Amino acid sequence: MKNLKTARKLALFSLTTILFSTGCMTLSGVKEPEEAYEFRRGVVSIVEGDVRFSPCFEHKSEIINDLTERFNERFIRRGEPAVYTEISGRRDPSSTLWQVHRVHLIGGGNNTCSYELEGNDFRAAGDNPLWIADIREDFIHVQNIEKLTSLKFKKTELNESSNGWEWNSEISGEVKHRLSFKLRYGHCTDSYGTEYELKAELILDGKSMKGCARKGNLDLQSLPGIYEGKTSFIEGARSITLVLTAEGEVRIIQDYENDQAIIVHKGTWQRLPKKKLVIYLDDVTGTQQREVILLQRNQRGALELKNSSTIYGASGLQFFRTGFISAITQPKDDN
Repeated sequence: MKNLKTARKLALFSLTTILFSTGCMTLSGVKEPEEAYEFRRGVVSIVEGDVRFSPCFEHKSEIINDLTERFNERFIRRGEPAVYTEISGRRDPSSTLWQVHRVHLIGGGNNTCSYELEGNDFRAAGDNPLWIADIREDFIHVQNIEKLTSLKFKKTELNESSNGWEWNSEISGEVKHRLSFKLRYGHCTDSYGTEYELKAELILDGKSMKGCARKGNLDLQSLPGIYEGKTSFIEGARSITLVLTAEGEVRIIQDYENDQAIIVHKGTWQRLPKKKLVIYLDDVTGTQQREVILLQRNQRGALELKNSSTIYGASGLQFFRTGFISAITQPKDDN
């Protein structure tokens, strides 16, 4: 009954933290279609021989099927009780288990969920010497901690191959600097034991520095999903389900939990700075007017209403994350 109801509603402190996707690529370098897999991030543990996954910002866990066998190997080798991970996979249509097809990152704890590298396409770092490179939309920010230098290069001359990316840029003027920066798919482990799927090589003014790298903008990958809120009024209660898709579409489903028909509003959403997002609902009253809703994500991953809404009332209403999109039509593991 519960499943039917759900279907109905539709900076610098350690290298690990410094470094703390979608689309997949096999270790052989053969790209797979981006739509083939779903990206998820959270904490994995081994419980009575089962691999259990607790998604970021969701108060639940489920048994998953690790086709890569990376987690059993990791726990045997390091003896960790739990570890943060970023994975891609899909739910097996013949069972209720979500299958892991690709492991992008293993390392860190529960608090790693809050590090989302907003605005970064990639972040790379190494520790011999200690350096950081942030690849953003228009520039590459390189910091050499050992020499206390910070340089910004225009992000030009991108060369993309089946196995990674390469940028070449320079700063001209009285003091010139030359940058060659490469990211390649391949297993990489930093000095703290965090495992990545990208290797990095930064050549700055002729000096080569190596390290590991990871994809950023994790908020854009973690924001899409299902959120639920609840409001009370004189006649009873109203549950509100908010569905954000990765394509920028929104569905808001209102259920008065009585014999009234469910109300569905449709629209689009966009990310804003400082963990905010704006929703534009189309023609909510049949008068071609748009409703604009401003939400901000808190430390628990809940989306809090920040402006007054004619539909949802005064600011303060919170929508708590309850699942990812495909969970709408799939049974949930409630154990």
